[in-house]
Amino acid sequence: MITLLRRLFIKNYQNVEDENVRKNHGMLAAIFGIISNLILVCVKVAAAIIISANAGWTFFPIALLADAINNTSDAFTSIVTLVSFKIAAKPGDKEHPFGHERVEYIASMIVSFFIIVVAVEIFKSSLEKVISSEIAEYDILSVVILALAIVLKFIQSHVNRSIGKIINSPALKATALDSLLDCLVTGVVLACALLTWGFGWTFLDGYFGMAVAVFVFISGVRSLLESFSPLIGEANNEELVEKITAIVNSNEKVLGIHDMICHSYGPTKSFVSFHIEVNAHMSLEESHDIADTIEEKIRAELKIEANIHVDPVDLDDPEIVEARDTINQVIRNYDPEGNCHDVRIVRGTKAKTLRFDILVLTRDKKEQAKITKAIKDEFEKKGCHYVYKINIDHPF
Repeated sequence: MITLLRRLFIKNYQNVEDENVRKNHGMLAAIFGIISNLILVCVKVAAAIIISANAGWTFFPIALLADAINNTSDAFTSIVTLVSFKIAAKPGDKEHPFGHERVEYIASMIVSFFIIVVAVEIFKSSLEKVISSEIAEYDILSVVILALAIVLKFIQSHVNRSIGKIINSPALKATALDSLLDCLVTGVVLACALLTWGFGWTFLDGYFGMAVAVFVFISGVRSLLESFSPLIGEANNEELVEKITAIVNSNEKVLGIHDMICHSYGPTKSFVSFHIEVNAHMSLEESHDIADTIEEKIRAELKIEANIHVDPVDLDDPEIVEARDTINQVIRNYDPEGNCHDVRIVRGTKAKTLRFDILVLTRDKKEQAKITKAIKDEFEKKGCHYVYKINIDHPF
């Protein structure tokens, strides 16, 4: 079904690396969400009115109405997603040289606030139902409508999950999860209708409405946090780091890679900076060419702009080699995953300066001080006297 929809509505649908094609995928998913959610809202509101009319207007099914309101927020979510994909696809300009893809995160935050407000209102109305001991009356119509709603919501989830996976869209993947969770929410309302219709348990409506409200509230908070996190700045994506590292290490002349920082400006727009180590006796032109070659390969294979700093490593100086081994040995007594890089010895007329960076997982200042002291003590034991210039690095 997904392939058929893509083929019918998206030109060159297989070229998902193209920004315009990606935008059209997002718009297709959003339009499908708007239409299907509005259908659900209309059907559920109509059913609620019919049920209320049959009860002589003495009862209004709050759990069913709460579920309809939840579908309204989902339709609004799809509208915001539609607009955000159009804005996010705009190329960079003078004011926003890195593009506009972060609009997707901002749009998601707006929707999340809306969901939270709706959840509070649903809980308030449901609590009033419980306090007033209002009796609920569901019939076979409610059962049929809710069952059909679950099926449609599942289809929604499938569409969003499939398209989100195809274009690697966090927004659509989150929407897919939300739709799947809505199946559970509607399932709760269906259970209420079945118990009321089948067993005459007419007191459940308000309680089930409160349960739906709590669930919607939790979903809204979760969505808000997921949208807020990339705007603050997240840790490097491990899968992306592995891909970049593999490309760098495929060059035989690169001796090591460190200090990698990834900057995300949206789901598909990233920049990366890192250091590579090369032989210190290599010419400046050759080392510069290595950096350029790696940058071009990352751009071609991963669609990411890279900025590489080249660090020289002297493999022929036995004192530097021994110093590096000593530092690594001490570090790994404290942190098995730690290591050092940029080890250099600057030989002055009066003293020798040992410069190096150490990479450790701990951010505890006392523990870091303990490691650096242990390194200095180890050199003193060996009769090596240096002026130390040590920089502490962390994995991002």
